[in-house]
Amino acid sequence: MRWLIAYFCILISILLLSKGFSLPTVNSNHVDGSQIGIYFLGFEIKDKVPREYVPIYSAIFLMGSFMFATFSTLITMTSLLTLKRFK
Repeated sequence: MRWLIAYFCILISILLLSKGFSLPTVNSNHVDGSQIGIYFLGFEIKDKVPREYVPIYSAIFLMGSFMFATFSTLITMTSLLTLKRFK
Protein backbone atom coordinates (compact mmCIF):
# COMPACT_ATOMS: atom_id res chain seq x y z
CA MET A 1 0.00 0.00 0.00
CA ARG A 2 2.87 2.37 0.76
CA TRP A 3 4.34 1.79 -2.68
CA LEU A 4 1.03 2.64 -4.32
CA ILE A 5 0.87 5.92 -2.40
CA ALA A 6 4.49 6.65 -3.31
CA TYR A 7 3.81 6.03 -7.02
CA PHE A 8 0.72 8.24 -6.85
CA CYS A 9 2.75 11.04 -5.23
CA ILE A 10 5.46 10.72 -7.89
CA LEU A 11 2.82 10.95 -10.62
CA ILE A 12 1.24 14.05 -9.08
CA SER A 13 4.71 15.54 -8.60
CA ILE A 14 5.55 15.07 -12.28
CA LEU A 15 2.24 16.57 -13.37
CA LEU A 16 2.71 19.58 -11.06
CA LEU A 17 6.27 20.04 -12.30
CA SER A 18 5.10 19.95 -15.90
CA LYS A 19 2.36 22.50 -15.20
CA GLY A 20 4.78 24.74 -13.29
CA PHE A 21 7.22 24.84 -16.19
CA SER A 22 4.59 25.21 -18.92
CA LEU A 23 2.54 27.92 -17.25
CA PRO A 24 4.88 30.89 -17.86
CA THR A 25 5.17 30.01 -21.55
CA VAL A 26 1.45 30.18 -22.32
CA ASN A 27 1.05 31.73 -25.74
CA SER A 28 -1.40 34.46 -26.61
CA ASN A 29 -3.96 31.97 -28.00
CA HIS A 30 -4.89 30.87 -24.47
CA VAL A 31 -5.10 34.37 -23.06
CA ASP A 32 -8.47 36.08 -22.81
CA GLY A 33 -7.58 39.76 -22.81
CA SER A 34 -5.14 40.52 -20.03
CA GLN A 35 -6.18 37.54 -17.90
CA ILE A 36 -5.70 33.79 -18.09
CA GLY A 37 -7.58 30.78 -16.77
CA ILE A 38 -5.51 28.22 -14.85
CA TYR A 39 -6.52 24.56 -14.99
CA PHE A 40 -4.96 21.43 -13.49
CA LEU A 41 -6.12 17.91 -14.37
CA GLY A 42 -9.29 19.30 -15.88
CA PHE A 43 -10.23 21.30 -12.80
CA GLU A 44 -10.36 25.06 -12.88
CA ILE A 45 -8.01 26.54 -10.29
CA LYS A 46 -8.81 30.16 -11.04
CA ASP A 47 -10.74 31.66 -13.93
CA LYS A 48 -9.21 35.11 -14.25
CA VAL A 49 -5.58 35.50 -13.26
CA PRO A 50 -3.81 38.68 -14.41
CA ARG A 51 -0.71 37.93 -16.49
CA GLU A 52 1.59 39.50 -13.89
CA TYR A 53 0.50 36.85 -11.33
CA VAL A 54 1.16 33.86 -13.61
CA PRO A 55 4.79 33.43 -12.33
CA ILE A 56 3.42 33.24 -8.77
CA TYR A 57 1.07 30.42 -9.75
CA SER A 58 3.94 28.73 -11.57
CA ALA A 59 6.07 28.88 -8.41
CA ILE A 60 3.18 27.44 -6.38
CA PHE A 61 2.90 24.49 -8.78
CA LEU A 62 6.68 23.94 -8.55
CA MET A 63 6.59 24.05 -4.72
CA GLY A 64 3.71 21.57 -4.73
CA SER A 65 5.74 19.29 -6.98
CA PHE A 66 8.67 19.49 -4.58
CA MET A 67 6.42 18.68 -1.62
CA PHE A 68 4.90 15.63 -3.32
CA ALA A 69 8.35 14.42 -4.41
CA THR A 70 9.65 14.81 -0.85
CA PHE A 71 6.64 12.97 0.55
CA SER A 72 7.07 10.08 -1.90
CA THR A 73 10.78 9.89 -1.05
CA LEU A 74 9.99 9.71 2.66
CA ILE A 75 7.43 6.97 2.09
CA THR A 76 9.89 5.00 -0.04
CA MET A 77 12.71 5.38 2.47
CA THR A 78 10.56 4.28 5.42
CA SER A 79 9.34 1.29 3.40
CA LEU A 80 12.90 0.30 2.53
CA LEU A 81 14.05 0.71 6.12
CA THR A 82 11.13 -1.42 7.32
CA LEU A 83 11.98 -4.16 4.81
CA LYS A 84 15.66 -4.04 5.79
CA ARG A 85 14.86 -4.25 9.50
CA PHE A 86 12.72 -7.38 9.11
CA LYS A 87 15.16 -9.15 6.81
